Amino acid sequence: MRILIASVSLLFLILSGLPSLSFGIPNLHQQRGNEGATLDCSDPTGLYYREAIPSIDDPHYENVNEADSYLDAGDRIFGFSIDGEWYGYPVRIMNRHEVVNDHTLGMAITYCPLTGSPLVYPTEQLNGSEIGVTGILFESNLVFYDRDSDSCFVQMLSLGMSGPRIGQRLSYLPIVDMFWDEWKLFFPESHILSRNSGFDQDFYKVDQYRGYSTDSSLLYPANYLEREPYNLQHPKERTLVIEHGNQTYLFAQSEFSGDSVVQFNVGDNDFVVFFDSQLEVMQPYKVADNQTFSPQRSKDNTLMFIDSDGVVYDILGKSMNDSVDLTRIPSFLSYWYAATVFFPNSRIFRFNSFVEYENTAPAPNIVVPASETATRLVIVGVMISVVVLVVIGGKFVKHLRSKNQ
Repeated sequence: MRILIASVSLLFLILSGLPSLSFGIPNLHQQRGNEGATLDCSDPTGLYYREAIPSIDDPHYENVNEADSYLDAGDRIFGFSIDGEWYGYPVRIMNRHEVVNDHTLGMAITYCPLTGSPLVYPTEQLNGSEIGVTGILFESNLVFYDRDSDSCFVQMLSLGMSGPRIGQRLSYLPIVDMFWDEWKLFFPESHILSRNSGFDQDFYKVDQYRGYSTDSSLLYPANYLEREPYNLQHPKERTLVIEHGNQTYLFAQSEFSGDSVVQFNVGDNDFVVFFDSQLEVMQPYKVADNQTFSPQRSKDNTLMFIDSDGVVYDILGKSMNDSVDLTRIPSFLSYWYAATVFFPNSRIFRFNSFVEYENTAPAPNIVVPASETATRLVIVGVMISVVVLVVIGGKFVKHLRSKNQ
């Protein structure tokens, strides 16, 4: 009887795993990134992946001194400013949640630990809806959904790929991404996302992806090909992504030789990227026509950027001797492999100039990590069931023989 109960239980486990092996795997019906591309990110079983990574929906903030009690110099933090107030989001917290819904600020803060990409979206473009983690990966990148319309978005494309918001492109804020020690100096009065999140604070004792951020491995498949431009940099090289119109610009950190200024124009617009080699910070700005800059270190080793009129700016574009700051433009950082997978036809900064490649994007890799668990469950369940059935069959044959005797 106990063997029969065990067999039925195993059969239930196997059947519960089957939906994620078939019906739950998303399908992309058009080329990736196209307006109108469709991604099935539903969860027909309700058992596996949606919301398995819990978002923070009631965020609390602490001051820099409080956050300094557990963050160390090697921690990365990204953030943004609203009305002169700066808000910072430690990556070691975002690794565990990937999404923060801040209703007070009207922002959805996202971070994908697999692609190293933070993006912050004003939620007014989603009618104030919260967003959540689907658990699906598109080219190893976070897929989130808005909880009101159940539309799914690929984070690095900021593109709706299912539901009523299909084809909608979300706008995102300019952000700053730097090490914790530098953040403390630049933003001593900032508000830091608190570990008081409603979850176990032991989650945040270790940055679980710190090793992954420097090695060459990919946890999940992506079309990172063995040819240019994909193999020009280490897969995890930090890369600045600037989208303007239909053109994307990629700046790998390793391509900057010391403190640098890169100026370029797109149509009638002039842009500049500042790079501080000591802080390892890249920041882009829109500038006036024919406005040129040169980097210079002060006696106290502070990096300044001086324009052709003698106006001095810091790395954040703040004027140090004038009342007008530079205009920050939306951009984000990601790992090199992700930037080239999502934007293979970008203008790529190399050797103090730009190079271009024409690549046909392969069919995307779409992964449901939970389905891998289900796959293993099914395989193990089948093997155990076979063993159980053999045992039952042996006992049955033995019973028949003893009965015949």
